[in-house]
Amino acid sequence: MRRAVLPVFALALTGAADAPSDLMLGIFTNEEQVYFDKEAGKVPPEWMGMRIAATAQGLIVEDPDSFGKLVGDPLLLKRTKEGRLTVLDYGLCQRLYKREADALILSASRGACGAGVVINRIDATAMKLTLADGKTTELRRARPVSCWASVRKEKPKPDGKEDWTFQPAVKLHDQGGRALVGSGVDGVKPVVIRMRNVTWAGSKSARNRPSLVLYVHTPDEPDRAVSYVWGDAGAARLGINLRWMQASCTVEGADKPSAITKTTFRG
Repeated sequence: MRRAVLPVFALALTGAADAPSDLMLGIFTNEEQVYFDKEAGKVPPEWMGMRIAATAQGLIVEDPDSFGKLVGDPLLLKRTKEGRLTVLDYGLCQRLYKREADALILSASRGACGAGVVINRIDATAMKLTLADGKTTELRRARPVSCWASVRKEKPKPDGKEDWTFQPAVKLHDQGGRALVGSGVDGVKPVVIRMRNVTWAGSKSARNRPSLVLYVHTPDEPDRAVSYVWGDAGAARLGINLRWMQASCTVEGADKPSAITKTTFRG
């Protein structure tokens, strides 16, 4: 999602105002479609990310990259209503959305809308878009993830023991979110951790199961993992230990404390 098409794309998001707030707010990317299109030998759409937050003035829509860095300027969005329709007005173009079950679906357009990115459907799991070239893509809703990570320093401590750096509160998400760990200075090797929630919807193999996957990359090879670990798609936490680096990532809101059984000891 580039800034040139943001007005059409972003304003469509305010159409979810009649839906529960969790349909509007959050992070969305088309990481999975891009990955599986490449695997199938297709030309994938441009990688797109979007972050939506609510303010007293309206919705703030941002265009983050996979590291969460903002690309372009954020947009402040508002909406209007016409009967049961949600009207998205950004000047010369208006998009009209109707509510069907738990989704908002594009019903009509009016004005000089021109070419641009248009959202056709918004529901609890994804947003389906038509791009400026007429092709379609799907941005899946991401879950925020919080990690800690540790990287071994190249130089040991004065006593000869290994020295490690520790980085708490590393933030990413499960739709291809990435985070840089290690500064690359003071003998700390920089690494990138990435997480995906893979449903294998784009795979032809029936053997694969939906999985939560944690990857480790070097900054110079973003598409090839040094190593990775996976678990059940419903897992709340994944950890990895490569001897020279460690990381533990928890899906925010999914982690539950283990039950503790109290035992009475008698002497």
